[in-house]
Amino acid sequence: ETADGRHRTDDEDGNEMALVKVSGPESLERRLPRSLIIGVKKAGTRALLEFLRLHPDVRASGPETHFFDRHYNRGVEWYSWNGSCSKMTSQIIASAFTLIKQKPKKEAGCHARERQGTKLSFLSSQFLSQFFFSVVCLPSFIFATNTHRVLLFNFQAKTNKIKIKLFGLFLLFFAMPLSLPDQVTMEKTPSYFVTRQAPARIHTLSPRMRLLVVVRDPVTRALSDYAQTSSKRPNSTLPFEELAFDEDGVDPSWSAIRIGLYERHLSRWLEHFAPGQIHVVSGEELVRDPAQEMALVQDFLGLRRLVSHDHFYFNRTKGFPCLKKSEGSGSPHCLGKTKGRTHPRLCDSDLRRLRSFFEPYNRRFYKMVGRDFGWNGER
Repeated sequence: ETADGRHRTDDEDGNEMALVKVSGPESLERRLPRSLIIGVKKAGTRALLEFLRLHPDVRASGPETHFFDRHYNRGVEWYSWNGSCSKMTSQIIASAFTLIKQKPKKEAGCHARERQGTKLSFLSSQFLSQFFFSVVCLPSFIFATNTHRVLLFNFQAKTNKIKIKLFGLFLLFFAMPLSLPDQVTMEKTPSYFVTRQAPARIHTLSPRMRLLVVVRDPVTRALSDYAQTSSKRPNSTLPFEELAFDEDGVDPSWSAIRIGLYERHLSRWLEHFAPGQIHVVSGEELVRDPAQEMALVQDFLGLRRLVSHDHFYFNRTKGFPCLKKSEGSGSPHCLGKTKGRTHPRLCDSDLRRLRSFFEPYNRRFYKMVGRDFGWNGER
């Protein structure tokens, strides 16, 4: 234990990984965020959040709250406490099902016991939502000490004569996690960056808010955006070329293109926040050299440089950096399987058209933030 009440945590080889603050529960509260990751979609916001979670002085919400774009009318109390718990339970059990009485099942291991299947008639999803919210979410508001709680259960179900093994996973979460007074509470919602009302709304809540924006080559970002969309709707998504181009050239009205006009979006934020309150993170460098990029982020947030090279290793199969130890776990952790989707292949002429379209926007963006990201090939 150090003089300031912190405890050292070491890896398996005895190397110091972080300093963890130990404090009594009386100082834990759900606080409004001091920092937000406001964008950009498909540029590396999830990676940035996961890397920041390693820092003992950071407390981050699990899901995207969408408070400043979709749920602003719910009020600040909803933002700091309720979040999306009731919505999540509603989504999980939106499809009512029937559990058929089964034969007794013997469980293996030290908890071996006879278990009788239960029969549950069709109940409305509304009733189920209210039930789970009452018995699980509300008590969790009082007793939860982590960003989220996970309730796991197993049971057998038979629907349409098909026996299915259901592994239920209820993520019970809150908009804001519990934190100590000197910890940085934060959340990420990438759609804030392109939401016109978001800058003014955030400034009204906290004029001193510190904003993080992860950017990426707008061409590869658009391809990644399209890959995500087409993976969800493979049979109803038009080819990339038909969406990206019209008879006049590149179509800026398509969201995958419009999001990449960083200079336009950032100019709205600078109407409400000083340049020193906005830090732009390179999505490419977050992959190539995460420790160096995270050093800049930690400096911006006023944090000690605790997230370092010791926390990362490069997974050559995935092509992404992974964490040697994730938050709350002693095992390595890589980003989800959805990362690294195959992008659509474009002919050289279409790629040149896209790069030519984005070039003037990129140049103005470089000048605006004082950093050349090399997307136009100058570096």
